[in-house]
Amino acid sequence: MVRSAAYDLVLNGYEIAGGSVRIFNKVLQEKIFEILNLNQNIVDKQFGFFLEAFNYGIPPHAGIAFGLDRFIMILTNSSSIRDSIAFPKNNSGIDLLTNAPSLVDFKQLDELAGHGSALLYSILYHVGYDYKIEDLKDFRKIDSVTPGHPEYDLKLGVEMATGPLGQGLAAAVGMALAESFLAAKYNQDKSKLIDHYTYVLCSDGDLQEGITQEALSFAGHFKLNKLIVLYDSNDVQLDSETELVTSENTASRSKRSDKPTLIEIKTIIGFGATKQGTSAVHGAPLMTDIATVKTNLAWDYQEEFYVPQEVLNHLQKEKIKQGQEQEKK
Repeated sequence: MVRSAAYDLVLNGYEIAGGSVRIFNKVLQEKIFEILNLNQNIVDKQFGFFLEAFNYGIPPHAGIAFGLDRFIMILTNSSSIRDSIAFPKNNSGIDLLTNAPSLVDFKQLDELAGHGSALLYSILYHVGYDYKIEDLKDFRKIDSVTPGHPEYDLKLGVEMATGPLGQGLAAAVGMALAESFLAAKYNQDKSKLIDHYTYVLCSDGDLQEGITQEALSFAGHFKLNKLIVLYDSNDVQLDSETELVTSENTASRSKRSDKPTLIEIKTIIGFGATKQGTSAVHGAPLMTDIATVKTNLAWDYQEEFYVPQEVLNHLQKEKIKQGQEQEKK
Protein backbone atom coordinates (compact mmCIF):
# COMPACT_ATOMS: atom_id res chain seq x y z
CA MET A 1 0.00 0.00 0.00
CA VAL A 2 1.32 3.42 -0.95
CA ARG A 3 1.06 5.97 1.83
CA SER A 4 1.70 9.71 1.95
CA ALA A 5 0.97 12.59 4.28
CA ALA A 6 -1.96 13.47 2.04
CA TYR A 7 -3.77 10.28 2.96
CA ASP A 8 -3.54 10.92 6.68
CA LEU A 9 -4.71 14.50 6.23
CA VAL A 10 -7.61 13.65 4.00
CA LEU A 11 -8.95 10.90 6.21
CA ASN A 12 -7.81 12.24 9.57
CA GLY A 13 -5.68 9.18 10.23
CA TYR A 14 -8.13 6.56 8.94
CA GLU A 15 -6.42 3.59 7.31
CA ILE A 16 -6.58 3.29 3.53
CA ALA A 17 -6.53 -0.14 1.91
CA GLY A 18 -5.81 -0.36 -1.79
CA GLY A 19 -5.42 2.23 -4.47
CA SER A 20 -8.78 3.96 -4.28
CA VAL A 21 -10.66 5.75 -1.54
CA ARG A 22 -13.86 7.79 -1.56
CA ILE A 23 -13.90 11.22 0.03
CA PHE A 24 -17.11 13.06 0.79
CA ASN A 25 -17.45 16.81 1.26
CA LYS A 26 -18.74 16.35 4.79
CA VAL A 27 -15.51 14.63 5.73
CA LEU A 28 -13.45 17.32 4.07
CA GLN A 29 -15.12 20.22 5.81
CA GLU A 30 -15.44 18.76 9.29
CA LYS A 31 -12.18 16.84 9.62
CA ILE A 32 -9.56 18.41 7.38
CA PHE A 33 -10.30 22.01 8.36
CA GLU A 34 -9.60 21.04 11.96
CA ILE A 35 -6.39 19.19 11.05
CA LEU A 36 -5.07 22.05 8.94
CA ASN A 37 -6.18 24.69 11.44
CA LEU A 38 -8.28 26.46 8.82
CA ASN A 39 -11.04 28.94 9.52
CA GLN A 40 -14.35 28.31 7.74
CA ASN A 41 -14.74 32.04 7.17
CA ILE A 42 -11.39 32.21 5.35
CA VAL A 43 -12.28 29.15 3.30
CA ASP A 44 -15.54 30.68 2.05
CA LYS A 45 -13.96 34.04 1.32
CA GLN A 46 -11.03 32.67 -0.64
CA PHE A 47 -13.24 31.57 -3.49
CA GLY A 48 -16.39 33.62 -3.17
CA PHE A 49 -15.17 36.42 -5.40
CA PHE A 50 -14.67 34.34 -8.56
CA LEU A 51 -18.44 33.96 -8.98
CA GLU A 52 -18.65 37.09 -11.11
CA ALA A 53 -16.16 35.74 -13.65
CA PHE A 54 -18.70 33.28 -14.98
CA ASN A 55 -20.96 36.06 -16.18
CA TYR A 56 -18.15 37.76 -18.09
CA GLY A 57 -17.08 34.72 -20.09
CA ILE A 58 -19.76 32.83 -22.04
CA PRO A 59 -20.23 29.91 -21.97
CA PRO A 60 -18.35 29.25 -18.72
CA HIS A 61 -18.05 26.04 -16.74
CA ALA A 62 -19.10 27.09 -13.27
CA GLY A 63 -20.16 23.70 -11.96
CA ILE A 64 -16.80 22.07 -11.38
CA ALA A 65 -15.33 25.17 -9.76
CA PHE A 66 -18.13 25.44 -7.21
CA GLY A 67 -17.96 21.74 -6.42
CA LEU A 68 -14.20 21.56 -5.90
CA ASP A 69 -13.25 24.97 -4.52
CA ARG A 70 -12.78 23.87 -0.91
CA PHE A 71 -10.89 20.73 -1.80
CA ILE A 72 -8.43 22.54 -4.05
CA MET A 73 -8.03 25.24 -1.41
CA ILE A 74 -6.97 22.53 1.04
CA LEU A 75 -4.27 21.33 -1.35
CA THR A 76 -2.94 24.82 -2.04
CA ASN A 77 -3.15 25.95 1.57
CA SER A 78 -1.43 23.09 3.36
CA SER A 79 2.30 22.66 3.63
CA SER A 80 1.62 19.30 5.29
CA ILE A 81 0.47 17.82 1.99
CA ARG A 82 3.82 17.48 0.32
CA ASP A 83 2.47 17.89 -3.19
CA SER A 84 0.29 20.93 -2.85
CA ILE A 85 1.36 23.73 -5.18
CA ALA A 86 4.64 25.31 -3.99
CA PHE A 87 5.91 28.78 -4.80
CA PRO A 88 9.54 28.78 -3.57
CA LYS A 89 12.23 31.45 -3.67
CA ASN A 90 15.70 30.61 -4.85
CA ASN A 91 18.97 31.34 -3.06
CA SER A 92 19.19 34.78 -4.64
CA GLY A 93 15.85 35.73 -3.15
CA ILE A 94 14.13 35.96 -6.53
CA ASP A 95 10.39 35.67 -6.10
CA LEU A 96 9.26 32.73 -8.14
CA LEU A 97 5.70 34.04 -8.21
CA THR A 98 6.85 36.35 -10.96
CA ASN A 99 9.85 34.48 -12.38
CA ALA A 100 10.27 30.99 -13.80
CA PRO A 101 11.17 28.40 -11.12
CA SER A 102 14.89 27.70 -10.83
CA LEU A 103 14.66 24.77 -8.43
CA VAL A 104 15.05 21.33 -9.97
CA ASP A 105 12.53 19.58 -7.73
CA PHE A 106 9.19 21.18 -6.95
CA LYS A 107 5.67 20.10 -6.16
CA GLN A 108 3.17 19.71 -8.95
CA LEU A 109 -0.57 19.92 -9.33
CA ASP A 110 -1.68 19.34 -12.90
CA GLU A 111 -5.17 20.58 -13.76
CA LEU A 112 -6.55 18.12 -16.25
CA ALA A 113 -10.06 19.52 -15.91
CA GLY A 114 -9.23 22.64 -17.89
CA HIS A 115 -12.86 23.69 -17.96
CA GLY A 116 -12.44 24.53 -14.26
CA SER A 117 -10.01 27.27 -15.23
CA ALA A 118 -11.82 30.04 -13.33
CA LEU A 119 -10.94 28.23 -10.12
CA LEU A 120 -7.31 27.98 -11.23
CA TYR A 121 -7.09 31.69 -12.08
CA SER A 122 -8.72 32.53 -8.76
CA ILE A 123 -6.10 30.55 -6.85
CA LEU A 124 -3.20 32.04 -8.83
CA TYR A 125 -4.53 35.56 -8.27
CA HIS A 126 -4.94 34.99 -4.54
CA VAL A 127 -1.43 33.65 -3.99
CA GLY A 128 0.22 36.54 -5.82
CA TYR A 129 0.78 35.71 -9.47
CA ASP A 130 0.64 38.68 -11.82
CA TYR A 131 -3.09 38.64 -12.53
CA LYS A 132 -5.20 41.77 -12.24
CA ILE A 133 -8.92 42.01 -11.53
CA GLU A 134 -9.38 43.18 -15.11
CA ASP A 135 -7.78 39.94 -16.29
CA LEU A 136 -10.42 37.99 -14.40
CA LYS A 137 -13.14 40.12 -15.96
CA ASP A 138 -11.67 39.23 -19.36
CA PHE A 139 -12.22 35.53 -18.65
CA ARG A 140 -12.66 33.55 -21.89
CA LYS A 141 -12.09 36.60 -24.11
CA ILE A 142 -9.81 36.51 -27.16
CA ASP A 143 -6.19 37.48 -26.40
CA SER A 144 -6.81 37.57 -22.65
CA VAL A 145 -4.44 35.91 -20.15
CA THR A 146 -7.45 34.05 -18.71
CA PRO A 147 -8.71 31.88 -21.60
CA GLY A 148 -11.42 29.28 -21.10
CA HIS A 149 -8.83 26.51 -21.12
CA PRO A 150 -5.43 27.34 -19.57
CA GLU A 151 -2.60 28.16 -21.97
CA TYR A 152 1.06 27.66 -21.10
CA ASP A 153 2.69 30.61 -19.35
CA LEU A 154 5.07 29.65 -16.56
CA LYS A 155 5.36 33.17 -15.19
CA LEU A 156 1.59 33.20 -14.71
CA GLY A 157 1.63 29.82 -12.99
CA VAL A 158 0.36 27.69 -15.89
CA GLU A 159 2.79 24.83 -16.51
CA MET A 160 0.88 23.26 -19.41
CA ALA A 161 -1.99 23.97 -21.75
CA THR A 162 -5.16 21.89 -21.67
CA GLY A 163 -7.86 21.59 -24.30
CA PRO A 164 -10.34 18.79 -25.02
CA LEU A 165 -11.23 16.38 -22.24
CA GLY A 166 -8.66 13.78 -21.31
CA GLN A 167 -5.39 15.40 -22.35
CA GLY A 168 -4.16 16.38 -18.92
CA LEU A 169 -4.09 12.94 -17.36
CA ALA A 170 -1.71 11.68 -20.04
CA ALA A 171 0.49 14.72 -19.42
CA ALA A 172 0.42 14.02 -15.68
CA VAL A 173 1.51 10.44 -16.33
CA GLY A 174 4.43 11.89 -18.26
CA MET A 175 5.32 14.16 -15.35
CA ALA A 176 5.17 11.25 -12.91
CA LEU A 177 7.27 9.14 -15.26
CA ALA A 178 9.86 11.92 -15.49
CA GLU A 179 10.04 12.12 -11.69
CA SER A 180 10.55 8.37 -11.45
CA PHE A 181 13.25 8.37 -14.14
CA LEU A 182 15.16 11.35 -12.74
CA ALA A 183 14.95 10.00 -9.18
CA ALA A 184 16.41 6.67 -10.29
CA LYS A 185 19.18 8.43 -12.20
CA TYR A 186 20.27 11.10 -9.73
CA ASN A 187 19.13 10.21 -6.20
CA GLN A 188 21.59 8.72 -3.74
CA ASP A 189 21.04 7.06 -0.38
CA LYS A 190 21.68 10.26 1.57
CA SER A 191 20.53 12.74 -1.05
CA LYS A 192 17.02 12.83 -2.52
CA LEU A 193 17.40 15.51 -5.18
CA ILE A 194 14.23 14.41 -6.98
CA ASP A 195 11.41 13.42 -4.66
CA HIS A 196 7.89 14.70 -5.27
CA TYR A 197 4.37 13.54 -6.05
CA THR A 198 2.19 14.67 -8.96
CA TYR A 199 -1.50 15.38 -8.42
CA VAL A 200 -3.92 15.57 -11.34
CA LEU A 201 -7.55 16.68 -11.25
CA CYS A 202 -10.01 14.95 -13.57
CA SER A 203 -13.76 14.81 -14.09
CA ASP A 204 -16.40 12.26 -15.10
CA GLY A 205 -16.09 13.42 -18.69
CA ASP A 206 -12.31 13.10 -18.69
CA LEU A 207 -12.51 9.47 -17.64
CA GLN A 208 -14.89 8.72 -20.53
CA GLU A 209 -12.12 9.60 -22.99
CA GLY A 210 -9.97 6.88 -24.54
CA ILE A 211 -6.74 8.77 -23.93
CA THR A 212 -7.24 8.65 -20.15
CA GLN A 213 -7.75 4.88 -20.20
CA GLU A 214 -4.54 4.41 -22.18
CA ALA A 215 -2.65 6.71 -19.83
CA LEU A 216 -3.92 4.94 -16.70
CA SER A 217 -3.03 1.58 -18.22
CA PHE A 218 0.51 2.83 -18.84
CA ALA A 219 0.80 4.27 -15.32
CA GLY A 220 -0.43 1.03 -13.77
CA HIS A 221 1.97 -1.10 -15.79
CA PHE A 222 4.98 0.98 -14.78
CA LYS A 223 3.80 1.30 -11.15
CA LEU A 224 3.91 5.09 -10.99
CA ASN A 225 3.18 5.24 -7.28
CA LYS A 226 3.79 8.98 -7.00
CA LEU A 227 0.88 9.87 -9.26
CA ILE A 228 -2.30 10.78 -7.37
CA VAL A 229 -5.48 11.16 -9.46
CA LEU A 230 -8.15 13.38 -7.87
CA TYR A 231 -11.44 12.33 -9.45
CA ASP A 232 -14.20 14.94 -9.23
CA SER A 233 -17.16 12.57 -9.16
CA ASN A 234 -20.38 14.59 -9.36
CA ASP A 235 -22.33 12.18 -11.63
CA VAL A 236 -23.27 14.97 -14.05
CA GLN A 237 -22.02 15.88 -17.52
CA LEU A 238 -22.87 18.60 -20.04
CA ASP A 239 -26.40 17.53 -20.98
CA SER A 240 -27.36 14.65 -18.70
CA GLU A 241 -26.49 12.52 -15.72
CA THR A 242 -23.53 10.24 -16.34
CA GLU A 243 -25.55 7.09 -15.61
CA LEU A 244 -27.27 7.52 -18.99
CA VAL A 245 -24.01 6.87 -20.86
CA THR A 246 -21.75 4.88 -18.56
CA SER A 247 -22.07 2.29 -15.80
CA GLU A 248 -18.38 1.76 -15.05
CA ASN A 249 -17.33 1.87 -11.41
CA THR A 250 -14.10 3.82 -11.63
CA ALA A 251 -13.20 3.41 -7.96
CA SER A 252 -13.62 -0.37 -8.03
CA ARG A 253 -11.59 -0.63 -11.20
CA SER A 254 -8.78 1.37 -9.65
CA LYS A 255 -8.62 -0.91 -6.62
CA ARG A 256 -7.11 -3.60 -8.81
CA SER A 257 -3.84 -1.72 -8.67
CA ASP A 258 -2.41 0.41 -5.86
CA LYS A 259 -0.21 2.36 -8.28
CA PRO A 260 -1.17 5.01 -9.15
CA THR A 261 -3.72 6.04 -6.52
CA LEU A 262 -7.15 7.33 -7.51
CA ILE A 263 -9.11 9.35 -4.95
CA GLU A 264 -12.79 9.71 -5.77
CA ILE A 265 -14.19 12.97 -4.40
CA LYS A 266 -18.00 13.05 -4.34
CA THR A 267 -18.98 16.66 -5.03
CA ILE A 268 -22.14 18.59 -5.88
CA ILE A 269 -21.81 20.32 -9.23
CA GLY A 270 -22.64 24.02 -8.98
CA PHE A 271 -22.71 23.87 -5.18
CA GLY A 272 -24.79 26.70 -3.74
CA ALA A 273 -26.64 27.55 -6.95
CA THR A 274 -30.39 27.10 -7.41
CA LYS A 275 -29.84 24.29 -9.91
CA GLN A 276 -26.96 22.64 -8.09
CA GLY A 277 -26.52 18.95 -8.81
CA THR A 278 -27.95 19.17 -12.34
CA SER A 279 -26.56 19.52 -15.85
CA ALA A 280 -28.26 22.92 -16.07
CA VAL A 281 -25.45 24.44 -14.03
CA HIS A 282 -22.67 22.64 -15.90
CA GLY A 283 -21.90 25.32 -18.45
CA ALA A 284 -24.43 28.12 -18.05
CA PRO A 285 -23.78 31.64 -16.69
CA LEU A 286 -25.26 32.11 -13.23
CA MET A 287 -26.49 35.63 -13.94
CA THR A 288 -28.98 36.62 -11.20
CA ASP A 289 -28.39 33.34 -9.38
CA ILE A 290 -25.07 34.72 -8.17
CA ALA A 291 -26.96 36.45 -5.36
CA THR A 292 -28.31 33.08 -4.24
CA VAL A 293 -24.87 31.50 -4.30
CA LYS A 294 -23.38 34.35 -2.30
CA THR A 295 -26.09 33.96 0.31
CA ASN A 296 -25.56 30.22 0.55
CA LEU A 297 -21.80 30.70 0.89
CA ALA A 298 -22.25 33.44 3.50
CA TRP A 299 -20.52 35.92 1.19
CA ASP A 300 -21.59 39.29 2.57
CA TYR A 301 -19.79 41.62 0.16
CA GLN A 302 -21.78 43.30 -2.59
CA GLU A 303 -18.85 44.60 -4.65
CA GLU A 304 -17.94 42.62 -7.75
CA PHE A 305 -14.58 40.83 -7.62
CA TYR A 306 -13.90 42.01 -4.09
CA VAL A 307 -11.22 40.16 -2.14
CA PRO A 308 -10.81 40.87 1.59
CA GLN A 309 -7.21 41.80 2.36
CA GLU A 310 -7.08 39.22 5.15
CA VAL A 311 -7.58 36.50 2.55
CA LEU A 312 -4.74 37.73 0.32
CA ASN A 313 -2.43 38.14 3.32
CA HIS A 314 -3.24 34.66 4.58
CA LEU A 315 -2.67 32.83 1.31
CA GLN A 316 0.42 34.74 0.21
CA LYS A 317 2.01 34.32 3.63
CA GLU A 318 1.39 30.58 3.43
CA LYS A 319 2.92 30.34 -0.04
CA ILE A 320 6.09 32.14 1.00
CA LYS A 321 6.33 29.89 4.06
CA GLN A 322 5.93 26.79 1.91
CA GLY A 323 8.60 27.99 -0.48
CA GLN A 324 11.06 28.62 2.32
CA GLU A 325 10.41 25.17 3.78
CA GLN A 326 10.84 23.61 0.34
CA GLU A 327 14.22 25.24 -0.21
CA LYS A 328 15.56 23.92 3.11
CA LYS A 329 15.03 20.32 1.96
